[in-house]
Amino acid sequence: MVKIRRRAIKVRGRRLYVDSIGIVKMKVTGESLLLDNVLYVLNLGANLLSSHRFCSDRKCLSIFNDDMMWFVSDNKQVIL
Repeated sequence: MVKIRRRAIKVRGRRLYVDSIGIVKMKVTGESLLLDNVLYVLNLGANLLSSHRFCSDRKCLSIFNDDMMWFVSDNKQVIL
């Protein structure tokens, strides 16, 4: 993570402040994926993923049900 000039982001109507940005390795069921431009919010208490940004960056589709989500590539391969 790299320290950046503090900036505000809006999450569910609240203003939160970002202090750092970097690359994170996300592991899901034995698979791993590098996420870049990850924002660090001190004391947030949760990890947030923008499915819109994730799919825009990777040209994929997100599919959700009541307790799971999948990201599927153009050639129908499940990414996560």
